[in-house]
Amino acid sequence: MDTANNKLQPIIEKVKAKQIESTAAGMSYIEMKYNLLMSYCTFLSFYLLLKLEGKPVENHPVIFKLAHIKTLFEKLKPLDNKLQY
Repeated sequence: MDTANNKLQPIIEKVKAKQIESTAAGMSYIEMKYNLLMSYCTFLSFYLLLKLEGKPVENHPVIFKLAHIKTLFEKLKPLDNKLQY
């Protein structure tokens, strides 16, 4: 959540305000990454709510969503590393 709010959101706002130049591909990558982080936080919050309420989470669809998003983050890691330079 910290990454989304402190790093990605300000970049998105600056590009939309034309303070930073960006390509369409670069902007769509940043927006995709932001949306992915927000989805992960939402599903994680729902998972924690289920746990807090004592509801069973084994084989719950939220587990599969969290695992899928985590896999996507892992696949994006090499690209993120290249973009840092």
